[in-house]
Amino acid sequence: MLPTLDNGATPHITIAYPPFASRLPLVRLGRHGLVFRAHGTMPPVFGVPRSATLYLDEVPLCTLRLVVRQSAPRDDGTHDLTMQPSTANGDALLWHALHAHCRDAGILSQQDGAALATPSDAASREASPASATLPDARPTRRAAFRLADRGDARFFADWLEYHFDELRALAQGHSPGLHLNELEHRQTGDEVNVRFVYDIDGHADRQTLTDCARRTCDWIAAEVRRRFDLPIAEQRFGARQPRHPSAYSFSSK
Repeated sequence: MLPTLDNGATPHITIAYPPFASRLPLVRLGRHGLVFRAHGTMPPVFGVPRSATLYLDEVPLCTLRLVVRQSAPRDDGTHDLTMQPSTANGDALLWHALHAHCRDAGILSQQDGAALATPSDAASREASPASATLPDARPTRRAAFRLADRGDARFFADWLEYHFDELRALAQGHSPGLHLNELEHRQTGDEVNVRFVYDIDGHADRQTLTDCARRTCDWIAAEVRRRFDLPIAEQRFGARQPRHPSAYSFSSK
C-alpha cells in the first residue's frame, strides 16, 4: 500500500467500472497499477478499455478509461483486479486527481491536528513498505526530497513508486550495464528519503553510479514540476543538513 492510500483519515476510494453492478473498492496502488476488489462471478473484462469513474466516498474524483491487466483470485472467493489507464492522457488525469486529493487530505489532517501525532504513529502512517533498508552488498545511492507540505510528500512518494519502471529505464539508458534493482523510500513530514539500489552487469565506477542517481533526481524534479507545478528542494539523505531550496547532494553506501 502506498502512503497516500494508507492513511486512516483518507476517504474510501472506489470505482464504478462496467459491467460490475456496484462500485469496487481500491485496495492498493503500486508499480503495476490500481488494484480493486471484486465480489461474485467474474464477467469478461480483460483487455478492453472501459470508461470508469473513481470516487472519494460519494464524490466523483475523475473519469477515465481503464483496462484490466490481471485478475488474482482470493481464498474468500473475491478477485483482485489490476487496472491501468489505457492512454497517457488517462495516466495524467489519474495523477492530477490524486494530487488534488493529497492536497485536500493534507489540509484536513493539519486541521485535525495530525501534526501532533506521536513518532510511532507518524512512522506507521508515512513509512512506505519499500522503505525498509536491509543489509545489502549491492551499490546504492541516496537522496532526499523536501516538498511544500506533508500532503505533497505523500503524493510524491506514491508517484515515485508507481513510476519505478521509468526510473529503471533511465538508469539503463545512462549505462547499459547499470540496472536499478530497487527503489526504497520513506516519508517523514514534508520530506521523502530515497535509496536507489543497483545491480551492475560488468563494470561501473562510483562516479557512474553518482551521475546516474543525479540524472534520475533531475528527471524526477523536472517531471513533477512540469506535470503538477510541484517544486522540490533536495538534500542529503540521512542526518539532517541545512536546507537549500535548489541544492541536492548524494551519499553512497
